[in-house]
Amino acid sequence: MIVDDGGGDSVALRQRVAEFSRQLNITVVSHGRNRGAPVARNTGIATSKGRFVALLDADDFWAREKVQVQLAVMGETNCDFSCHGYCEDTTLTALTAQSRVPKHKRLRVVDFVWGNPVVTPTVMFKRIAAPIFHEGLRRCDDYKAWIEAVSGGARFIKICANLAGGAKPAIGHSGLTADVDKMHYAFITCLEMIAEGGITPRWAPALAKAIEYCKYPLRKGRVAGKTLLR
Repeated sequence: MIVDDGGGDSVALRQRVAEFSRQLNITVVSHGRNRGAPVARNTGIATSKGRFVALLDADDFWAREKVQVQLAVMGETNCDFSCHGYCEDTTLTALTAQSRVPKHKRLRVVDFVWGNPVVTPTVMFKRIAAPIFHEGLRRCDDYKAWIEAVSGGARFIKICANLAGGAKPAIGHSGLTADVDKMHYAFITCLEMIAEGGITPRWAPALAKAIEYCKYPLRKGRVAGKTLLR
């Protein structure tokens, strides 16, 4: 399924989908205008019919064996959510080829204090356990969904293998993460909403907020340095 959130050429998208119509049953849902990532994710989940849902953004890609490996781990662990490693490598050379079920670990609330340990295009979950992404958050809606799922008792497994990648650095390059300042303030707002929600232990967003204030100037400096070197 593809959710067209008004981010590009809809005509070209449908032409591309038509090229694969004989090999794949692809459903395209169009918003008509850009409504943001959380709305697009909620639309995709609500329209899906399978037992499992996996997310993929337009500027990311999966390793060929990603779905097979991830389903094997979810079957072995009977978890509600799973994710895996992610690499910034357009050549795919850093993706991990897997011939067996890789090592994995369960994520806890404490794993989210230092930042977001989950990259959204690596996530797969049972549709019956699907989160609702907060549509009032233009950024960091995914972090809120993951930490609240874990806080609510969901089994969230992280697979120790790079099975997805992207064509740009995670922060400070392009897209919603391009603006370091907006990302920082969005994360602070997100943490305040999490604290008010009462699902997550209060110490977690409080500690994460303190750490973010320390990391923010370092992140700005690192991105500024990379910009000067371009």
